[in-house]
Amino acid sequence: MAHEYGKKGEELVYWDGREQDILANWVDVEDHQFEPPAAKLIFEMVIIKPNNGLAPDQDVVAEAEAKLGNVLDVYETQLAKFMYLATDKYTIADLLHLPNLQSLMGTPAKKLIESRPPVRAWCCEILARPAWAKVLEMKHTAQVLACLFEHDLDFEFVPVNLDAGEQKQKAFLSMNPFGEVPVYEDSDLKQFESRAIIRCMAHENGKKGEELIYWNAREQAIVANWVDVEDHRFEPPAMKLIFELVIKPNNGLTPNQGEVAEAEAKLGNILDVYETQLAKFKYLASYKYTIVDVLHLPNLQSLMGTPAKKLIESRPRVRAWSAEILARPAWAKVLEMKHKAQA
Repeated sequence: MAHEYGKKGEELVYWDGREQDILANWVDVEDHQFEPPAAKLIFEMVIIKPNNGLAPDQDVVAEAEAKLGNVLDVYETQLAKFMYLATDKYTIADLLHLPNLQSLMGTPAKKLIESRPPVRAWCCEILARPAWAKVLEMKHTAQVLACLFEHDLDFEFVPVNLDAGEQKQKAFLSMNPFGEVPVYEDSDLKQFESRAIIRCMAHENGKKGEELIYWNAREQAIVANWVDVEDHRFEPPAMKLIFELVIKPNNGLTPNQGEVAEAEAKLGNILDVYETQLAKFKYLASYKYTIVDVLHLPNLQSLMGTPAKKLIESRPRVRAWSAEILARPAWAKVLEMKHKAQA
């Protein structure tokens, strides 16, 4: 796609053979030099060990940090010559780094990036790009919209031009200092972070339409537990699969089958737990539809359009649950809004 549509929007490749060879070299660097230690750190600090109550192996962390540090030293030298990794323009070499950089910046390993000024500036620049913001934020907006429709609330949807950087302007930052969408405004209440918005909305409007929470503290504690499961266990491997099977192909890149296999194995383990839970309840946290199920909608929708749907379809209860919640009228309205916006 980068070659076929390079003349439309921003070019992510070069048409000159020599320049494209340099770009291809840095794509290989990301794959063979940057990815292995980055993935190891993410395994130890983000996805598996912390989410299973295990302490990171500090020897493994130290070894991976040393290896990644050596790679970033090379990046530091390269970025002293160019604004981006392969050249002075943003290319697929930079794009491929986005998911791992996003994860690393939420761990103590971010010191490896922040201690190298050109690397830090490059990382901030590419993570702030509107296209990446859309990848991260479109699903969060969809979650909030689904909750609005479930409660049958009247609302005004105000589009934010991410390409023009409206989310970084003073007026928007007064509502969300992090400059990200969505933001929920109700009279004097201004709230950001999709899960917080959904929790607030469900408590405030729970008597209107279908309740998505419990009023009993013990029952709601169970819902909160499964909200954390979606956030910390389901989301990371689901997003990895979506990046490999949706975002990469949409940018003319081939999925890394090793990454796909690893993410499928991790997500499969999570869905095995879901299968057991759904043998007890119709929905994930309870016998009734709650915010837990709402939060799964965007990633389930994306996964069902990829080969990874086999993970869902091979588990009868997970398949039935997924089909049930994806068919809800409120979610259909979200998809309708999305299609109209893209038309």
